[in-house]
Amino acid sequence: MRLLDRYALRRLAGPLWWCLALFLLLYLVIDLFGHLEEFLRLQVPPAVIARYYGAMLPIIFVQVAPFAVLMAVLYTVGNLNRHQELIAMRASGISPWAIVRPLLLAGALVSGLVLCANEGLMPQATATVHALWDQYLDRPAELAKPESQRIPRSLAVFGNSGHTLIYARKFDVDAKTLEDVIILEHGQDLGLRRKIVAKSAVWTPEGWRFSHCTVLRFNSQGRLFGKAVTYERKMIPLAQSPDGLVRAERQTQAMSYHELAKYIKRAGGRGSEATRKLRVDLQTKLAFPFASLVVVLFGAPLAVNATRGGTLLGMGMAVGAAVAFYGTQAIFVAIGKGGWLPPATAAWAANLLFGGVGLHLLRRRLG
Repeated sequence: MRLLDRYALRRLAGPLWWCLALFLLLYLVIDLFGHLEEFLRLQVPPAVIARYYGAMLPIIFVQVAPFAVLMAVLYTVGNLNRHQELIAMRASGISPWAIVRPLLLAGALVSGLVLCANEGLMPQATATVHALWDQYLDRPAELAKPESQRIPRSLAVFGNSGHTLIYARKFDVDAKTLEDVIILEHGQDLGLRRKIVAKSAVWTPEGWRFSHCTVLRFNSQGRLFGKAVTYERKMIPLAQSPDGLVRAERQTQAMSYHELAKYIKRAGGRGSEATRKLRVDLQTKLAFPFASLVVVLFGAPLAVNATRGGTLLGMGMAVGAAVAFYGTQAIFVAIGKGGWLPPATAAWAANLLFGGVGLHLLRRRLG
């Protein structure tokens, strides 16, 4: 590694750690004050609160790392510019590309750390956060459900046995209903044994009551066994209540990339709405870590090429572009989950778009 690279990385390391610590602290404080009333009303022990936020640290790190590395790059370049070190570097014949190179390397290193955290720490952290929330905070008699659970959405989860797959086009937690339901029951050899198709289902004190229901049975060779049986109303035992289905659905959020890929492969149903959303989530788990590199791609040339008087303008443009990047990524992911874009395109579109803009800026401003 060249002397200039080591110097720039040393100058960047301090601001990067401070920016990460600042964003982590801000996130924790805002979230704590947002839930403080609930913690007090439900008398959650301080040790549980500490464990809850300790488990959230990897989740927060993954979310704030791109913005933290961008702010660190902008701060470092601004300092170099303020002390006229950039002018000295250029006067000594050092190309702008050589100045930007260590900044891009830092973005790539942070992207690698986020990818490792996504795979190694996020699954257990997410599972711990959900478990603590369910145990201490998710008490229907005392605390209203979060708004996000009140929005009907599609569903694709495995039953408690691991051999029953439950699909629903629409799952309404508050109404405790399912619409356009398909239940696939598999044997120990993973062969299909029973398929249940129903127009709707509603949760009752006795369990799930299905309406306009058709039951098909299959032999060990996967062929239809007997005739299809149709019921106007039928009670079908499912281990999960509506809250149980919510918890089963959350399990996919706590999976690593490889675990979710296996889950989707096992679930099948490539064309279904629910598994399509899971495929978008799968690609997003791989695409999002590279956001740290992407924001440096378009942030570094704006900062390095700024004159002393235009430093604030360059920083403002870079921050605005980062906010636009986050918004664009969210829009593309939503479009992909809606079925308008292939999962890979939806997850990677923002990276490719803003990465391309960043490369263009590098060539135009630093070439």
